[in-house]
Amino acid sequence: MARHPISVLPVSTPEERQILTQLWLSASVEAGTSPEVASRRASQGVVETALQRPDVYAFLAHLEGEPVGFVVAAEAVMRFGEGDELVIEQLYVSERARKHGVARAMLHTTTSLAERLGFDRMGSAVPSHAREANRFFARLGFGPAVTRRVASVSAVRRRVAPHDASSSLDRLLHLRRSMRAREQSNPREVTAGQPG
Repeated sequence: MARHPISVLPVSTPEERQILTQLWLSASVEAGTSPEVASRRASQGVVETALQRPDVYAFLAHLEGEPVGFVVAAEAVMRFGEGDELVIEQLYVSERARKHGVARAMLHTTTSLAERLGFDRMGSAVPSHAREANRFFARLGFGPAVTRRVASVSAVRRRVAPHDASSSLDRLLHLRRSMRAREQSNPREVTAGQPG
């Protein structure tokens, strides 16, 4: 099977950022975000803002001259508990261009970037539910290093908010009363020879 010409170039112009944003919209919708939410985030400049950070690098992949994918990587310097590394924040190839070596070409470019920046490690932020992406990175030698758990701020706040002693006592009393009520409504059957 003949390979199609693939080129991977850094995103540097406003037009290229717009192309990346359109591909990002496709990736977001494909990952389960509603088109409305993804469009709103793009119009709010989420992608544009991220690409303007000095520690973020973005590349567009072209297959036969047509933009078909992107990779965004960021420097992760002085992360506590881990060494410095270049982290692939997102890698996307449009469905019609998959299985043509586009992702490998983007990773080759990203590897060269990591070496040029002096990193000896690369990481990848792959959603745990993205089975195919996890397999792809595993085949390339990426292994699990950490489990990154995510929660909403409000959920964490509810669980870590200080409770006064009276509310803890109230909860304990409520639990005991509930258990007693259940026991009284479901009396145990006593069989001969066994204690009740």
